Amino acid sequence: KVVFDAGALFDFDAYQLRPEGRATLDDFLGRLKGTSLGMIRAVGHADRLGSEGYNQILSEDRAEAVKAYLVSKGIEPDRVRAEGRGTRQPVTKPGECADGKNAKVIACLQSDRRVGIEVAGTRALTNWMAGIRPEMIVKHLEEKQMNWDQIESDWKQFRGSAKQQWGTLSDDLLDMITGKCDQLACKIQEAYGITKDQAEQQLSDWQGRQKEMAQPK
Repeated sequence: KVVFDAGALFDFDAYQLRPEGRATLDDFLGRLKGTSLGMIRAVGHADRLGSEGYNQILSEDRAEAVKAYLVSKGIEPDRVRAEGRGTRQPVTKPGECADGKNAKVIACLQSDRRVGIEVAGTRALTNWMAGIRPEMIVKHLEEKQMNWDQIESDWKQFRGSAKQQWGTLSDDLLDMITGKCDQLACKIQEAYGITKDQAEQQLSDWQGRQKEMAQPK
């Protein structure tokens, strides 16, 4: 799983991609060639200026703008998800930008107005990294320890380990999920009152342990 800051920057109070953002996305799409794609998730963010509700909608519009651009370039629509997180995950630190609303503050908060792109897929790491532009910052890199398709196809084998990890989930629920990653993450989130990111991180950690257990001693 590779998470990029795609550099798809937006002007203040807008969700139209700037020319620089489109160029970065074109570069990003070029590096997807030869990749066996899973899901792509576009996550929109807004700066702190304005009301919480307005910024939530704006962040969603920004994610949808990136999704629409990716689809317009040939990515299958059902492989791209869009979501907005409003002002909840700023890049700027508390006190880094002054209060008020003027040109200097707006410029300071530019990095908070963004869309992050998460890509699930497989490809040689060296091919991913070669020639990446500076603005395409790799925020997180995690090789899949075990293909999730294997877990889903052999769910009866892994179900016991999942039950041991998340004991609150009932046997009937685990049988119904049949190893589907998105459904399992959703049920973990609901059962334990955690965020989607935390549930997905738990799944990722658990997935890695299954790989270790499967290796010959």
